[in-house]
Amino acid sequence: MHARYVTLYAGDSFMSVGIGGWAKLIDEDDQAVMYEYGCYNLNDELYRNTQKEKDGIIVISKHAFREPEIHEKIRKRKGGKRYVARKRVHVPVGYSNDNIHIQNCSFCWKTDNNGNDVIARHLIWRILDGYQENSTIPEYMGYHI
Repeated sequence: MHARYVTLYAGDSFMSVGIGGWAKLIDEDDQAVMYEYGCYNLNDELYRNTQKEKDGIIVISKHAFREPEIHEKIRKRKGGKRYVARKRVHVPVGYSNDNIHIQNCSFCWKTDNNGNDVIARHLIWRILDGYQENSTIPEYMGYHI
């Protein structure tokens, strides 16, 4: 059985796996947003990216950004008074290759079946999820494990 751990526990502290990436919003228009991104792998000397270069490009169509659903429920307080409780419910972040274009950065060390950088895919998921959290397109996003 193969297990994949995000963090490792060593005594009194947690250890990082040593991989990750970051993205910065560089352009936005009515149809799409563009991020520059970089990634690193501290376990491989060729992909450490110590200069923190961001030479990859992520373009996300505005159609991929979804608003969260607002669920309303009438609740009752202890005193009997009723009120409306509102709760933000995240819509599953789903995206297709039609809405997203990735130009892999030079420090890409692993790709998915479509040839896209796996760290870029994680960054995209976090960007779309961050949009649901705050209803604004994030300017910066990081993914470090």
